[in-house]
Amino acid sequence: MFAMSKKLFTFFALLMILILASGCAGPTEDAAEEQPASGETSEESAADQPASDETEAEEPAAEAPEELYLVYLTPSTESGYWGEYVRIGIENAVMDAEEEYGVTINYEYAGPALESSQDEYLSILEGVIAKGPDALIMGQLAPDAVAPFITDATDMGTYVNLVSVGVDLPGEQFGSLYYCDQPEQGALAAQAFYDAMVAKGLPMDGVVGVHMSVVVPILEAKIQNFVDTLQELAPDLTLLETQYNENDVNNGISLMEAQLAAYGDELIGFFGGNNVTGDAIVRVIEESGRAEALVGVAVDSDPAEIEGMRNGYLDALVVQTPYDQAYNAVASAVAHILTGEEFDDEVNMPASVVTPDNMDDPDMAALLDPTILARGEAEEPAAEAIEELYLVYLTPSTESGYWGEYVRIGIENAVMDAEEEYGVTINYEYAGPALESSQDEYLSILEGVIAKGPDALIMGQLAPDAVAPFITDATDMGTYVNLVSVGVDLPGEQFGSLYYCDQPEQGALAAQAFYDAMVAKGLPMDGVVGVHMSVVVPILEAKIQNFVDTLQELAPDLTLLETQYNENDVNNGISLMEAQLAAYGDELIGFFGGNNVTGDAIVRVIEESGRAEALVGVAVDSDPAEIEGMRNGYLDALVVQTPYDQAYNAVASAVAHILTGEEFDDEVNMPASVVTPDNMDDPDMAALLDPTILARGE
Repeated sequence: MFAMSKKLFTFFALLMILILASGCAGPTEDAAEEQPASGETSEESAADQPASDETEAEEPAAEAPEELYLVYLTPSTESGYWGEYVRIGIENAVMDAEEEYGVTINYEYAGPALESSQDEYLSILEGVIAKGPDALIMGQLAPDAVAPFITDATDMGTYVNLVSVGVDLPGEQFGSLYYCDQPEQGALAAQAFYDAMVAKGLPMDGVVGVHMSVVVPILEAKIQNFVDTLQELAPDLTLLETQYNENDVNNGISLMEAQLAAYGDELIGFFGGNNVTGDAIVRVIEESGRAEALVGVAVDSDPAEIEGMRNGYLDALVVQTPYDQAYNAVASAVAHILTGEEFDDEVNMPASVVTPDNMDDPDMAALLDPTILARGEAEEPAAEAIEELYLVYLTPSTESGYWGEYVRIGIENAVMDAEEEYGVTINYEYAGPALESSQDEYLSILEGVIAKGPDALIMGQLAPDAVAPFITDATDMGTYVNLVSVGVDLPGEQFGSLYYCDQPEQGALAAQAFYDAMVAKGLPMDGVVGVHMSVVVPILEAKIQNFVDTLQELAPDLTLLETQYNENDVNNGISLMEAQLAAYGDELIGFFGGNNVTGDAIVRVIEESGRAEALVGVAVDSDPAEIEGMRNGYLDALVVQTPYDQAYNAVASAVAHILTGEEFDDEVNMPASVVTPDNMDDPDMAALLDPTILARGE
């Protein structure tokens, strides 16, 4: 038994020596070159061949690509955060990556104008994915909606990195999320608020206003942590329920001013969860004159906040890191594609607290305003010059002198001038019902116009509540909407600009003109005045009411009769006025008409009464019958709106915005003028009275 074991031991020892010898003997370079590229499977071949059959079957290492296609998809091209700060970080990183790796990166920048345009965003995202980019850097605000698209992109071989806002997907479905922790921002803001309270010697039992733009779950965590942390630091403070301003600075101002009015000196400050809300804080604290008694702290930065901090109206800004997040999102995507390097699924890039004391430090200055880091070269090449635009004017009435002539002429002249100024062809369309009362027909036409996707839509309208959702739809589809004369209750980002003529102001002007005519004619200050209008429209009612209120202040003993409505029918208007003449006789000293049709009725009634010297006639707007009536002494004044100017500017600003990106105010008042027999032939007044003299032809 022992002898057999010894023989076995000797055998196995020799076998091990042979195995070790063959395993340690590396092939010479010559031997490697002599090996045939065959499928030999003998042990000798396996021992001598440097690359085994298994190694041969592996794919050879891919050649490093010379070009990459990278897309940055933004939630909003017009947002300072997404459209400037993030974009600059991405474009700087693109330049640096090209230099570091010697690769050409074909870079594309895409996205809707507005954050609220989520349907448009998803449509663009779908189109981008279909183009198969190597890398997609995404800003997004709808995690649940975008998640399946990200999965599709990853499955198609696109490497997806996210900026600021993540998605509920497993790590293998995207590259990395670079973000700035939201709850942490809330805690930083609370500490900064508390520090400012202490520095200003404010009471620890005061009231704090908490404000935010819109409700977004991840952002709510920031607000809640601000509240919780500040309550821990100062338990006796009263923190008011969060107010949401719909990302409209004017709404924000109104909400804060209401709190100031309600709580007075008890209110010790405001916290704003984003930059627009911070802008509102600046305005409110500045206008309150209480900068030393109010704390202002906000999140994110923009020029208004930076200026506000410099002027003492903000004590701190908690500034996120959009530039750093974006830069790293690009750098890691390129590194992964070119080298295979792996990165963490989530990378927090913490916020910093900027105060008046450190805001000019170079690092803090760049955090506050990343535009100072922009280099410019890698920005998206300028789009090819637009050669054609499709613009529609939608009128409430093709038969109205105001809408169908005066506004239309302003629009058509502006179209011609814009074509000449920009060297562009504008395909112009004019649409609308015949009558102002045909609102159902108007809405049907509006829906059809929106479906055609014009570049610009210039709207006259008389039903703000009904048209508002259509305007939102048009904007979401990429149409730039400007309004003429009558506005809508929508936030500013849902349309371009409203060009209007202030209605209450017209009423006040008309009252003054009526009073002046009474004095000139020596009429009694205790007479009776007939007040007339076409139809009941809320915004136009403000004009009528201000006429009544102002004239009553000027002549308190006058009796102003209840407003009569003629349904925009001149004959109805005549009948209503003649009934008042019959009822009040010589006590009746004049008529006011709130529109041109009512003005036409005044002309007829005063002319037929034979009492032109004993009756005042004042109306709003103008038409040929009113102009002739004034010339013949039957109207003492016309308060003339500016339909031509409003329309002209609505077109000019829409075209300028589309072609150059220029921004315009949300609302532009183009005031009315009072035209009388004494000034009606002045060239400017003549053109106001009758804009048809400005028409250049079809």
